[in-house]
Amino acid sequence: MIIVRHLSSALLVLSLFVVPAFAVHPDERSEIENLQRRIETLEAEREKPRESFIIETLAKKLRVAGLLELEAFYGKMEGGDASSDLALATAQLEIEA
Repeated sequence: MIIVRHLSSALLVLSLFVVPAFAVHPDERSEIENLQRRIETLEAEREKPRESFIIETLAKKLRVAGLLELEAFYGKMEGGDASSDLALATAQLEIEA
């Protein structure tokens, strides 16, 4: 009888220390819930139909800008022929993702 009493009291004391160890801490519970929500969000985005590759889709991800600089000349000498010239002085292309 004494052994049973000591055994039951030992189990009671042991359960006081072991059972709380299996409980989930509130911070861990909220972190698990956040991870579950993130997984659900990612899975929902993955199931959405993809847009076809067109200029409008590309325009959402890229910005293209450019600069063209032209130099023009026109001249006419007295008694001579007229001459003109058009030259590309600068060409810049900027692509930003």
